[in-house]
Amino acid sequence: MVGRFKKYRRILAVAETLVIVVVLVSLCVMATPKFLELKKNARKQSLDTIALQLEKNSRFVRAQAFLKGMLFSNNKYYIVCLNGFTNERCNREGYNNDIISTDMIIVQKGYPFSGLHEAVAVATLLGYHYQSTSYSELRKSISDEIPIFPTCDGYCHISDLKNVCNAPFCLQESREGTLVVPQGLSASDNCYVRYYHSGQNLPVIAIENGGC
Repeated sequence: MVGRFKKYRRILAVAETLVIVVVLVSLCVMATPKFLELKKNARKQSLDTIALQLEKNSRFVRAQAFLKGMLFSNNKYYIVCLNGFTNERCNREGYNNDIISTDMIIVQKGYPFSGLHEAVAVATLLGYHYQSTSYSELRKSISDEIPIFPTCDGYCHISDLKNVCNAPFCLQESREGTLVVPQGLSASDNCYVRYYHSGQNLPVIAIENGGC
């Protein structure tokens, strides 16, 4: 009798364990889509915040350019220095190789210029502060914290840019401007903020969140 009771108790314990496992698996299955949706929404909100910051700071740079007498009527490139930074290259015509600090930014028609290799300008607009001895060293210093991925050789579409971001966000250079890509994704996943200014019109600050 005692042996039969122990046998039934073992069977009951196994059944209880199976029920618990089934319940836990069911909860996980139910919770996974909700978790993924929350993660997707968090990425979208992050992109919205980045886009607003880029817009606000690009307008601030334009105001500084205006106050410093930068000409908006031509297509020349000028260097605007920010945050009290002073250098012989400040407030005059210049381009990439003149930049040694994120407190120096290239403008065209007053707005920060961001063409094919202009991730440094976007890092400035995002509020990062670095100073170095050359433009190449400045890019390296920035990339140590915010990875900068150069665009591919020759012409390529954003869908060809497969570098996966392993930092809170990364800067992907492309022929369509600089893309701010969140962690765990690449530009080809279609989840990024794009900043592009060719000097012809207002800067393009566009959010692509279809793949977030």
